[in-house]
Amino acid sequence: MESGFEILFGIDSGGFSKARKRKERRVSEYYKKQERLLEGFNEMETINETCFASGVPTKEEIKKLAKSERLAVHISNATNLVLFVAKVYASMAMLTANAMRKLNQFHYLIGKRRMQHVVLIVKVHGFR
Repeated sequence: MESGFEILFGIDSGGFSKARKRKERRVSEYYKKQERLLEGFNEMETINETCFASGVPTKEEIKKLAKSERLAVHISNATNLVLFVAKVYASMAMLTANAMRKLNQFHYLIGKRRMQHVVLIVKVHGFR
């Protein structure tokens, strides 16, 4: 069981501080991450050396690459067009919903007010 002094100052029964152990563990984890990162770089370097050691790509490889690039550009353009149409439709829907929410009763007359104009015309012209 730890005494109050050990708890207060973070010293375990072995005499090492808990903070020091944490720091050593963090340093160890850091170096392990660095080692994994270096291994990854070494792997990428060997892949680059083996794949591109043959030199300049052939005409067939260049044509295949150009074809795949053209396909990617066409797909991107089609996707952008679809997104544009969707955005236009969404903005029109929002504008319509907003206009319907804020009706101007003087512009769009409803009920008796709509009929008042017709009644005035009928009275003035004397239609029976």
